[in-house]
Amino acid sequence: MSAFDDVATALRNEFLSRELAGFELPGMGGASLRLAGVGTIAPSAVRSPALHAAAAAAGVELRVACAHTTVGALVADPRWDLAVVLSPTKRDAVHAVDACGPSAREAEVVDTVLRTPAGLIGLNTNVDAAGAAITRCVVPARCGLVAILGTGASARSVAVACRRWLPDAEVVLVGRSAERTAATAAALGLTAGSGAGADVVVNTTSWGETEASDAEPVGIDVEPLLAPGTVVFDINNRVSALKRMALERACAVVPGTLMQRLVNGLRIAVAQRLLGLD
Repeated sequence: MSAFDDVATALRNEFLSRELAGFELPGMGGASLRLAGVGTIAPSAVRSPALHAAAAAAGVELRVACAHTTVGALVADPRWDLAVVLSPTKRDAVHAVDACGPSAREAEVVDTVLRTPAGLIGLNTNVDAAGAAITRCVVPARCGLVAILGTGASARSVAVACRRWLPDAEVVLVGRSAERTAATAAALGLTAGSGAGADVVVNTTSWGETEASDAEPVGIDVEPLLAPGTVVFDINNRVSALKRMALERACAVVPGTLMQRLVNGLRIAVAQRLLGLD
């Protein structure tokens, strides 16, 4: 068992204990769940080889049932047991489920939904996965300032993660629109700013998610944030212009694949609990 496996196991146990407390899950029996997705990339996300490999390793079969572009369509479709919620629908999902786990309530973001006899339960796996990924690469006591790039659902989840996992760090929100950045920062109890001097920079925008987005202007002045030794955590998986720029400036780069592996593990842990396998 690797050090990463130890981290993932501890995270799984803590997540299940906290996020599912008070919820009665049916213990469906069997080893197969119907999987759905909602969001722009839902058709590919529900077929993710990494997610299905993680499920198979845990003795769970995920059968792709459907993919939707709106939360309303997902909720109206009875053909699924577990749903992955993707941009830009994570905030909408908060208001469409019957109950939320504590992380989903705090961030006001849902990225996973369970169907139970008592109704739909909305969970947030991104908070724990982001916190664990960042603190695998940063000593909390040495992190004084975190700059979060973006103002969307992922930024909210990372902000909550920083509040829990880096409680002594100042967290600054850096966005394209000054007005929206100030409003989001105020809602989260943060400040808006340039992020200059940050020990950790977290990119939660879609910049770099695709080759096309790499070619578009990000609208944020990132170069001053990329000082040598800065930890740059990009939640996007592909090798982007931001990652290359950070490496050229002697930053320590953490790819989104680390967080995604943790998210997959938490979703599969929830699937096991839903089936009664754990």
